[in-house]
Amino acid sequence: MEYTNQLIKTMVYQHDPNYRHQADFERQVQEKIPGKLNLPTSKIHTYVAHHMADNNDVDQVLDAVATQYKPAEYLIDGLNSNRATRLYTAALGWYNDKFFAPLQDERGETREGCQQAYDRLVSAVGGEPDDYDFAGLTQEAKIYFLVKNNIITPQIEC
Repeated sequence: MEYTNQLIKTMVYQHDPNYRHQADFERQVQEKIPGKLNLPTSKIHTYVAHHMADNNDVDQVLDAVATQYKPAEYLIDGLNSNRATRLYTAALGWYNDKFFAPLQDERGETREGCQQAYDRLVSAVGGEPDDYDFAGLTQEAKIYFLVKNNIITPQIEC
C-alpha cells in the first residue's frame, strides 16, 4: 500500500503540480484504485470529503497509475538492496531456515551426505544468502520467496 500511495502522489503531482487540493485529488484517485487495479477494497480505506478534481482528471491519473503500477518489480528492487529492510531480513531468514539450515549441522558445516543437495541448492538460487549477499541471489529465487509467502500472486495468461 505504501508503494501504491506513493505512486498515486507522484502521478497526481505530475498531472498538475499547481493543483491547490492535491490531497483531495489523491483521495479521489485512491477511492477508485481498487477497481482499476483489481485490488481488494478491504485494503484501502479512503474518505473523500470533497470531490474537487474533475472526473476526467481523475481518470487520466488512474490510467497513469495503472501504466506505472509494477508491485512485483518494486518488491524485487527492495530485495536487491542490502539495506536492513523487513522484507530483506525476512527473506534471509526464510531461505536459511527452509533450505540451508536442514543441510547444515550446529557449526554451520554441511552435514555428511548432504553436500550434493547443498551444491544443487546453491547453484539453483545463485548462492547462499547471508547478511551481506542476499542481493546476489537469482531473480527467480527472489520471486520464489515472494510467491511462496503469498506476497505476490502470479498472473497466468493463456
